[in-house]
Amino acid sequence: MELSQFNQAINGQMTHFLNTNDFALATGTVGGLQANWEQNEVDFKPDNASHYFYYTDLNGAYFNPSNDPETPGRLVTDPHELMPFVARPHARAVGAQPGVAGVILGQEIDMHASYGFDRAAEDHSAQFNWNVQRTTAFYKQLGISLGVFPAQ
Repeated sequence: MELSQFNQAINGQMTHFLNTNDFALATGTVGGLQANWEQNEVDFKPDNASHYFYYTDLNGAYFNPSNDPETPGRLVTDPHELMPFVARPHARAVGAQPGVAGVILGQEIDMHASYGFDRAAEDHSAQFNWNVQRTTAFYKQLGISLGVFPAQ
């Protein structure tokens, strides 16, 4: 399906739910250290965990399981391996950023402003962590966005 066909099929019916204060995506800290997706992308890519090692140089990206700098690594060419371990995105988390509408988006809803989702760890999944009384308005809007409930 081409982009124009996709845009026509969606017809402005997508909703971007976001929380600019989202713990897991943008603001979380644990023990004084950043513990969120955005900082993880900066600090840990290329990945250098103790059981495997990815690194980059001017010639490409490599995997070296020995962590021995004298041992040449294997050139990484598979995009599915490159993306999660080597290639750091140079963007903020979409779920924590307003204004990423593009051409197919129908509306944008700030879950912090609209429903009180904030920066606590449990607020990242508040729709599952909070009781039904606190999430009713969110689920009603979700139903409207999905076309399950009629728009008001």
